[in-house]
Amino acid sequence: MKISLSISPDNPRGAPIIFKNGLAHGITQAAALGYDAVELHIHDLWTIDADALRAQLHAHHLPVSSIGPGLVYGGDTFSFADADARVRQQALERIHLHIDLCQKFGTMAMVGVVHGNVSHDAETRRIQMARIAEHMREIDAYAGAHGVTLALEAINRYETNCFNRAEEMVALIQENDLRSSGILLDNFHMNIEEVSIQDAIRTAGKHLALVHFSDSNRWYPGAGHLDLPAIVRTLREIGYAGYLALEALPLPDPDTAARKGLENTRRWLAT
Repeated sequence: MKISLSISPDNPRGAPIIFKNGLAHGITQAAALGYDAVELHIHDLWTIDADALRAQLHAHHLPVSSIGPGLVYGGDTFSFADADARVRQQALERIHLHIDLCQKFGTMAMVGVVHGNVSHDAETRRIQMARIAEHMREIDAYAGAHGVTLALEAINRYETNCFNRAEEMVALIQENDLRSSGILLDNFHMNIEEVSIQDAIRTAGKHLALVHFSDSNRWYPGAGHLDLPAIVRTLREIGYAGYLALEALPLPDPDTAARKGLENTRRWLAT
């Protein structure tokens, strides 16, 4: 397993991103500390000069572990569940742009709550879930045509009221024959939703594409109460060899979070 650092050119309030307000500083710090890669969170995908960014990454010998498109639903309120076809099309276009950028960097695309929230009314919910499934199949096919893997994230109930657990993500993938999609599990979300984090990892199994590695309080690994060595052992047990991406709050400050998170995670990986 390798370790990645979350960085962003933006400054989304309260977001679990260690270095914000510019990619250059985050890339420099990640390289100086010895991270294996960086994870990019970019809301305005169309503003990125891919050639310039690629040159900067190359100069620091850093690959991109994954890219997220910012707050597609939480900020722009575009979602696949929306009754308005124009809104759903905007969500699709944003994810297509996201996949296009991931193709340029040879990395995976993180897909979070673009599916949106669903109604408590049974019939409305059925219609919305059908819309979500249709659009998930569409972006999966688009990703496959562009050689990109989608990392579909299970997110806690306080941010979305569907697809909260590993078993739901597995069902989404299997029932819709999503061939270019895997699962993104996040320690913070699993700590809220899952009965057992280790069992959730085993449930994801071969579908696990990416892990967001933080602690119970969403601080850097080692700053909370999760049994992170046990999580690492379970990841090894299922044969996971991908990235542990430190998507954590920049607390008590970004430099400390980046340094201590890397030190602790390296120690657990070495045992």
